[in-house]
Amino acid sequence: MSQDYVTQKTTEALDACGGNARDAALLLQTWCDSDEVLRSRLVAPVLKNLCLLAVQRVAAKTRAVAQPNTALPASEKALLQAIGNKNAPTMSSTRRSAVPPPRGSARHHQAVSTLAMAFKARRP
Repeated sequence: MSQDYVTQKTTEALDACGGNARDAALLLQTWCDSDEVLRSRLVAPVLKNLCLLAVQRVAAKTRAVAQPNTALPASEKALLQAIGNKNAPTMSSTRRSAVPPPRGSARHHQAVSTLAMAFKARRP
């Protein structure tokens, strides 16, 4: 029910602006200045997220100002040391020397050469 009023006013704004979404949004914003019911119903679905965002911003600034040089916990230090260790295993490799790929067949060499020549021929 509460969103019906918002939908009605949005439709009116679109009609008043000839379907121009940007102008309709500006008109709706202007109406919100004088219509408290429209404003409250329009903002209600996102009010919780807006409040959380405001708290996060202030909390982040407060933590940054209050504790500029805090020491990392031991678990984070250990994690950072493990990441920086050159002998530590990684997800992408085993840090062993790579074996070169096997040689391609004569047919493969001919196909690659043909492609390379065709590419060179196309370039000015």
